[in-house]
Amino acid sequence: MRLAIIAALGILLAGCAGGMVKQAPANTGEAAEAAPATQRVSIDGGDVYEDCFELEAGQSMHYEFNSDGELGYNLHWHTDAHNVKYEARETGVKTGKGTFTAGQKEYYCLMWQNKGQLPVSLRFSTMIKQASGVPAR
Repeated sequence: MRLAIIAALGILLAGCAGGMVKQAPANTGEAAEAAPATQRVSIDGGDVYEDCFELEAGQSMHYEFNSDGELGYNLHWHTDAHNVKYEARETGVKTGKGTFTAGQKEYYCLMWQNKGQLPVSLRFSTMIKQASGVPAR
């Protein structure tokens, strides 16, 4: 019961954040078949959109995206306030996909940048898997 209340509160609070940053699904240790989380957003010209999540060491995150205009994208994490490490980084792309496995517990972010003047529609999906390869809940 307590877990259900905490989960409901988390969903409510995430909705209040305006959707700019989402939290990773809670890892309860239960083996559950989880569908990929899919989102659609519009990125105004000159703006960025960032989707951040926490991974435990050994957890993997698979992502796919497509857009109706060219974007720059990267998968990164901050080692401290002044240093950023990149797992993937591309410019001028409309589609992409990959799988990333965390070497340590950390917050990781997918980020898309629209360097154009017109809005670009982005659709992306993510799925976080436990170290054993089972989708996380």
